[in-house]
Amino acid sequence: MTLYGVEETYHFGEFKFEVGFDSGFETGLDQRDVWVTGLPVERDENDKSRHLRAFYFDEVNNTHIRAFCKKFAEDAEYREQCLAQTTDWAIRNALFYRNIGMVETPAMQSLHGEQNLWGFLKEHWWEQILDSQNYS
Repeated sequence: MTLYGVEETYHFGEFKFEVGFDSGFETGLDQRDVWVTGLPVERDENDKSRHLRAFYFDEVNNTHIRAFCKKFAEDAEYREQCLAQTTDWAIRNALFYRNIGMVETPAMQSLHGEQNLWGFLKEHWWEQILDSQNYS
């Protein structure tokens, strides 16, 4: 049985943000995803929302998520970077997503789990990993 729901809804300007949880997420209930409506070009005709970002482990708190939503709504340059997935958090999240669930990777073996991998990537080496010739 999967648990799913919208935990918070925020409104900033013309944007509506929904913060959802789903026990079927990559990291289960240690993750929240943010969806937005109000963008000029939406995902498709039937679903007017667009996925913006996943928050993992220590980032899953209302203050942090609300601040992200507010900045997205109020700062056009930041909004464009978020949508283009060029922010530091977007690059780090993509690296994390690429490596979770693969217990045979050296990172997962040496760090003993997804939460430890997340903490390591967040605090230390995600930029150097991406710059490495050995990582493609």
